[in-house]
Amino acid sequence: MSDPVPRVGLAVRSLLVCAGYYFGTLLGYAFIFPSSYISIVWPPNTLLLVALLLSPKRQWAWLLAIAFPVHLLAQAQFGVSLKLASLYYVYDCGLLLITAGALRWFGLEVLDLRELRQSLIFIAVTTGAVAVGT
Repeated sequence: MSDPVPRVGLAVRSLLVCAGYYFGTLLGYAFIFPSSYISIVWPPNTLLLVALLLSPKRQWAWLLAIAFPVHLLAQAQFGVSLKLASLYYVYDCGLLLITAGALRWFGLEVLDLRELRQSLIFIAVTTGAVAVGT
């Protein structure tokens, strides 16, 4: 019989990711510039990046997949079409995977932002990813 503890951990993490993603989207929409679709911050991407960094790579696809319906629901509440919301999500996931992969490539398998070197790498990689991706 398999050990249920890893599944329970993933289930709890999945619920937290979904709830955080939904409320993060609401917060992101609260910071949209008037008559624009650009937000000052977009918390759902930050949440998903952290979820990826704190999870084994084998769970990344699951975490991104489980957040997709929540993304569609939240976007629909703001009048975003299914097609456009899907395109936004694919783009965001690509950017997140590149960022998470780059952070791991630079040796941040276990992220400890109390360490100056890791903090500087984290800031440089995430800032660079956002700059290139925008």
